[in-house]
Amino acid sequence: MDSPSSALHVAVQYDFRREQAFLRACASGISMVVFLGAAIAYRTVVFALKPLSQLVARADEISSSRRAHALPEVGIAGEIRELSQAFDRMLSRLNDSFIRLTEFSSDLARDIRTPLTNLLAQAQVTAVPAALTQGISCRHRVERRGVSMPFADG
Repeated sequence: MDSPSSALHVAVQYDFRREQAFLRACASGISMVVFLGAAIAYRTVVFALKPLSQLVARADEISSSRRAHALPEVGIAGEIRELSQAFDRMLSRLNDSFIRLTEFSSDLARDIRTPLTNLLAQAQVTAVPAALTQGISCRHRVERRGVSMPFADG
């Protein structure tokens, strides 16, 4: 039975086209699911960060001339609300400091203006008699001392 002429040859032919079509369908389905998942994730992130972008836009509007604007809290939840409240408290403290600094500058200007006026008046009083006796103009005498005073020549 084991003769060389009686060897049995079996040829098996298998068609892989169905499996290949199934794999292509799975690959395109997975690609669509990944794409839809990315689009949904993007929309979710944009929606979730919208209050933060509004907060940033409102904070960008704040300047030294427009500093009393409170940040919006409508539609803000969780940590972003706490951030908004902390930012509002900081703005309030900065506004108070700015007001105190403005008042201090105003008081300082007023307090310095009075002694300077007195010094200029004293310089004018002492310069006029000496200038009259020497025949020098009052303006020349005071300017020579390093003080420029607008009064008429004597």
